Amino acid sequence: HCFKMDNRYALEVQAETLQKEIEHLRLENSVLLNYNEKKTIELGADDEDKKKKKNKKNVIQVLTSDQKYDIANVVHEDLLAEIDSNKKSSEKMIDTLRAVLEETEIRIGELKRDAYEFKRDVVVGAENSRTGKIMAERVVRYFEDKFKQADAIIEKLRLKNSTLKSQINKIEAVLAQKEEVGDVLHYIDFHQLQIENKQYVAKIEER
Repeated sequence: HCFKMDNRYALEVQAETLQKEIEHLRLENSVLLNYNEKKTIELGADDEDKKKKKNKKNVIQVLTSDQKYDIANVVHEDLLAEIDSNKKSSEKMIDTLRAVLEETEIRIGELKRDAYEFKRDVVVGAENSRTGKIMAERVVRYFEDKFKQADAIIEKLRLKNSTLKSQINKIEAVLAQKEEVGDVLHYIDFHQLQIENKQYVAKIEER
């Protein structure tokens, strides 16, 4: 009975060891697959086909510890680069969402203010104390004032837009002028080289 227990314990230890080896091999296989995918992209389809044909002729070789270490490093660097890229994308998305949230909060504040002013100036302020009815002229005046405010904002934005367009045109003109100057200087340099080349050829012919 004791022998059976010892034998069972030994089998359990052996099974656990094998399980660890399997997990280790799975991890190695995953790393090698990632490395192979990277190399496939780098080599391209044609080179990969050649590589596959060549591999069929070659005997399968076991990777050394140094080779595994190098491959693990390459995969590790790729993972770090991917994490960094995802982090930057996430940060950019967070910044965008914050800007949208801030804009939404500002808009909510504006709507609350408009609702308060409407209630103050129209619902309460325009009510006739004798009849209890809303006076139409007060309602009309309220919306006319709102339209005037909107027109003023539109005009302000139009002027700002016009100023920005003018600045853009000036910058584009300066850039175009710089390009023209660059072309002229390039022509002068080329022309100078032609002259120097002719002089050099003439000296050779004299000799």
